[in-house]
Amino acid sequence: MSENIYASSSMSLKLLKEPKKSKSMLKKEMLNLQKIGSDLVNLPPKKLSRIEISDDLNEAIMLAKKIKSREGKRRQIQHIGKIMRSADIDKILMGLKIFDQESVIYRRQKITIEKWIKRLTLEGDKAIDDILIALPKIDRKHLRQLIRQAKKVVSKEKSKSANEKIFSYLIKFRFY
Repeated sequence: MSENIYASSSMSLKLLKEPKKSKSMLKKEMLNLQKIGSDLVNLPPKKLSRIEISDDLNEAIMLAKKIKSREGKRRQIQHIGKIMRSADIDKILMGLKIFDQESVIYRRQKITIEKWIKRLTLEGDKAIDDILIALPKIDRKHLRQLIRQAKKVVSKEKSKSANEKIFSYLIKFRFY
């Protein structure tokens, strides 16, 4: 029985030796958790399901997505921050970081594809040959047909939709 007393007193000594965080530091940490929680609320459901979070946190996030009131949503995000105190923040941050990298890769890929589309509509067969060298899996006939349709269209709205068709075809292939 005396061992338990010493064990608890040594634990309290350890707590006394740890530096106490200031109130402003605690507020900063809480605001950071709320910001991460807000980022989680803004994620689409597919991406959110790829991040390992507790059931409580998942329910709180889903509830925050449903809330329309500004003040209600703010309070719910504060609650999410409170729940996140006990969550593994490193795993959540790694998941969010992966999504940021994916969006950067997508933007690069989009820019590259838009350059190819411009080149394909201007140069025609020469550009098709070049893209086939870069990406041999592309179907030449289908790509040529999409380009012909894009060249036929005169109005801007229809040309946008024709370019979108080419884009949706080319996005299936990896451009790096």
